[in-house]
Amino acid sequence: MKILVLAIVCCALLYVIAVCRWWRIYIGTPYARLSDAHGVSISVVVALHDEESNVERLFDDLKSQSDCLNEIIFVCDHCSDTTYTIAKRLEENNRNLLRVVENSGEKGKKHAQRLGVTMAKNEYIAVTDADCRISPEWAKTIASSFEQSNADIIIAPVAMYPNDTRLSQKLMELEFVSLQMVTASTAILGRPTMCNGANMAFRRDVFISHDSKSEYISGDDMFLLQSVKRNGGKIQYLKSEEALVYTSCPSDCLSYIRQRTRWLRKSTGYKDSDVSHLGLLVMLGNVSWPLAVIFSVCGVMAPMVAIAVFLIKTLSEICLINSSYRMWQTRTSIGYAFLLAMVYPFVLVSIAFATVFRSKRTW
Repeated sequence: MKILVLAIVCCALLYVIAVCRWWRIYIGTPYARLSDAHGVSISVVVALHDEESNVERLFDDLKSQSDCLNEIIFVCDHCSDTTYTIAKRLEENNRNLLRVVENSGEKGKKHAQRLGVTMAKNEYIAVTDADCRISPEWAKTIASSFEQSNADIIIAPVAMYPNDTRLSQKLMELEFVSLQMVTASTAILGRPTMCNGANMAFRRDVFISHDSKSEYISGDDMFLLQSVKRNGGKIQYLKSEEALVYTSCPSDCLSYIRQRTRWLRKSTGYKDSDVSHLGLLVMLGNVSWPLAVIFSVCGVMAPMVAIAVFLIKTLSEICLINSSYRMWQTRTSIGYAFLLAMVYPFVLVSIAFATVFRSKRTW
């Protein structure tokens, strides 16, 4: 039993050390200083699936970008609503900027996005999601980063905002910003583990040449990241408020579970040891305190040790999340991080269990 107790404490300490390292790397990295990009033009590709309520708003955001963005491609993927009709109407009035096509081939975001990228005229491609809002200087910032860094991939920040004041929405926002902080920190360290297809950019030839893992209906963002990383390509994190893309939290807990199981289901195709080690570290770090509580109730561990494990772990996470408030403009009070720390181990286990029943081929 003493060995189990020691293992629990070690897992918690390893997790805390990693979180503190991510925090130190992030706060020690200056915000990007970007200038006007004169030699880079951006094409934006968006895969649309039943987005009739979002497509006009998204186009308005993209249309208001600077001259760096001179091509928008909407790929409608087997839509069952009026998305295609609305998009075609927008195309009629903006033929010099917008191209709308239908993905008549295999269903899925991955295939729709690949179709759009192959059609693009520019060397540099940015992608986002239909339900996102785009910062006014987004395209200009990405173009400037490409010009300065000569990167193969640019990972950019995504902010997820609550839809209302429900507790679940607050916890979702804090959980997502913690994922974004890990995304930023590991990329800055030169060992990127995550990216988000709602806000990233890449060279067109790099995207076309990588293995798209066609058995998965989505996930080209992560598969592209790992392909470029494996082949020694240059991956740049763009720490800039102007590059921020905004999206909403899932509308309810069921939608949240569906989103997370979709993300986790793709991990069976990942070949990156950094990602595997990160997933294991996060899981062990988060279940350390519930296990410590169980052992303390059984009389194997002193209750104060269990409390110390929880507090040290949670305070390190609070430091990490608190340093994100400027970039992601987080709306939820940091005090909710204590509640998130209490429920998150059980959320992780639930998502892992639900993922077993998730299909690779579902949006």
